[in-house]
Amino acid sequence: MILYSSPETVKAFPILINKKFYLNENYFEVGIGATKFTVPLDLGKLGKYNVDGSILTGVIGYCAQSNIGLNIRFCFTPFYFDKKIIPFGGFSLGYSF
Repeated sequence: MILYSSPETVKAFPILINKKFYLNENYFEVGIGATKFTVPLDLGKLGKYNVDGSILTGVIGYCAQSNIGLNIRFCFTPFYFDKKIIPFGGFSLGYSF
């Protein structure tokens, strides 16, 4: 995953272990992992550096699949950083074959 933050680029690599619990074609999923990241830092006359780190993350989600293969997925994907839980989430549309 690469995030663009004006004018620099943040590189992030999420690594998670997930478990799916099926209910017919649909499923719930839970998981935990870490996201490694690199952030460019410009200190002016002192030079430019890359700051590396990691953030704990998790996932709680639900995916509904139709009989013709279309699916929709909703997930809550919080981050744990600096002794704070940062809520995040998303959804996806797709096709299973």
